[in-house]
Amino acid sequence: PTYRDPGGLWDIYNQMEVSHIKGFIRDPLKCWRFELELTQLLKHCSPNAGHVALQKLEEASVLKAVVTQNVDGLHVAAGSKNVLEIHGNETEGVCMNKDCRCTVPYMEVFRSLGWIDDEGATSAAAPPLPSRKKKQARGGAFAELTDSSSSSACSSSSSSDDESAGSSTSSADSKGPLKFKTLADKLESKSSCPEDIKRMGQGPRCLQCKTGKLKPNAVYFGESLPKPIIKRAVSLSKKAQAFLIIGTSGQVAPACKLPLLAKNRSRAKVIEISPRETDMSKDADMLLLGTAATVLPALLEAVRKKQAAAPRAPEPKAAQE
Repeated sequence: PTYRDPGGLWDIYNQMEVSHIKGFIRDPLKCWRFELELTQLLKHCSPNAGHVALQKLEEASVLKAVVTQNVDGLHVAAGSKNVLEIHGNETEGVCMNKDCRCTVPYMEVFRSLGWIDDEGATSAAAPPLPSRKKKQARGGAFAELTDSSSSSACSSSSSSDDESAGSSTSSADSKGPLKFKTLADKLESKSSCPEDIKRMGQGPRCLQCKTGKLKPNAVYFGESLPKPIIKRAVSLSKKAQAFLIIGTSGQVAPACKLPLLAKNRSRAKVIEISPRETDMSKDADMLLLGTAATVLPALLEAVRKKQAAAPRAPEPKAAQE
């Protein structure tokens, strides 16, 4: 199930306690227990044919970047190099020590807590799941990190190598540690309960610097989106020749604004791939109905055929002596 489906995680957890930065500061272990449950649900998932097709399009120098709201890390797992994860990556922890900022895979975090056994199954040492259902929070703002759609945007552009080169970029590159410490100090100073203050100090520590608190490397409610990533996504969109909208509802800013930016600034052709029409369909030049796992491999095959049929550049002549 997705977050909001019957039996989903929001049937068990209060999302404002486990997906808000204040909730994390107040009870890090509760948030990490939620992440363990999410990880166990997702650990058997792997990149599908759509993820693989995007990687092949990038390999063929057709696709310049993937801009994604997903936090599952599957684009990177598929081998895509230029991935802009605007909501971070919920498969790793990040050290909140501003002088460290290293990332640690989730399974290593859980192993350091003793919450998983040698086979990766949840151990008896892990805290129990909440025993009663929590009332779901309401409001459009809470859809930002809980949209059940698989949302990605891809641009094919004439950007420079500086803009398009590089590996996955996530919230680990933001200037979050100082804001995090300021907010943590503020919440601790307001608390008069010793148990609450003790709870704030719990949670896994960085395996490298040994002192920094590890936080899931996703953008929580109450945190700013990583400006360098947003800036880079905007820059690529402004130069795109074609823009793919893949499996998103198109309701979450700023990602939903990128296709129109590409269309208005560089007259890019906007192609939407979705099982159904969305709010963005009216602005698309082409709507391809179907799942990403079905449509993208067909699109890749069409691109390959066109490349094979294109006339080749003449071989350079040998220099005459």
